[in-house]
Amino acid sequence: MEFVPHGSLHAFLKSDPETPLTWGMRLRIAYDIASALAHLHSFDPPLIHKDLKSPNVLMAGLVESAPVVAKVADFGLTGK
Repeated sequence: MEFVPHGSLHAFLKSDPETPLTWGMRLRIAYDIASALAHLHSFDPPLIHKDLKSPNVLMAGLVESAPVVAKVADFGLTGK
């Protein structure tokens, strides 16, 4: 299991309301989540996450230039 050092997206958004979240970072988080879901849906038969919410998205990086910023987690309810 991989350790993701920056916690969940939910905790990241709640941690410091004074720190502005740039549009670039917002787009990068959305892109990483969409890429993960597209990967799951590309299987035959497709996999569906069924529990996508901010606590189930882990922050792997805090700058938009990082290789990966957000990772989708919690596959306990994944089904066909």
